[in-house]
Amino acid sequence: MTQRFDPAKDAANLEKHNVSLAFGERIFEDDNYLIIPSIREIDDEERFKAVGGEETCRASCRCEGATRVKNEHIILPSDPADAEDFDVTAEAMDRGQRARLIRRTRIELGLSQAEFASRFRMPVGTLRDWEQARVTAPDFAIAYIRVISLHPDLVATAVA
Repeated sequence: MTQRFDPAKDAANLEKHNVSLAFGERIFEDDNYLIIPSIREIDDEERFKAVGGEETCRASCRCEGATRVKNEHIILPSDPADAEDFDVTAEAMDRGQRARLIRRTRIELGLSQAEFASRFRMPVGTLRDWEQARVTAPDFAIAYIRVISLHPDLVATAVA
């Protein structure tokens, strides 16, 4: 098995956040987490905050013991002890919730991103951006995803 992460960066992340980089990679496929993106202003680096899940709560104090994401929009303040943490706005929370719905629908159908995108006629890059909350999925896309979750075969036939 090849090393996916620089061991020095992985060790630094473990030391600073008590979370390995491998954990960060797999949370995008785990529906127990709401992923909230941000861009660090100082260097335009893309950053993510994972909210939810027991492992996150044990590994980081950011979620203040919460293990499930609330349905209503809330704003999460940054951890004052972590200079790299960031506030979560209501818009970012909405983007994360939309991403979670899309990811959950695809996973429940047992499809990879490429398979889902092909079956339902959408660009795989767009799907990836929506799932990782890099871009807010528009309302029409959320409606389409909800129809797919209810009638996947009908939709696949209709768009074939």
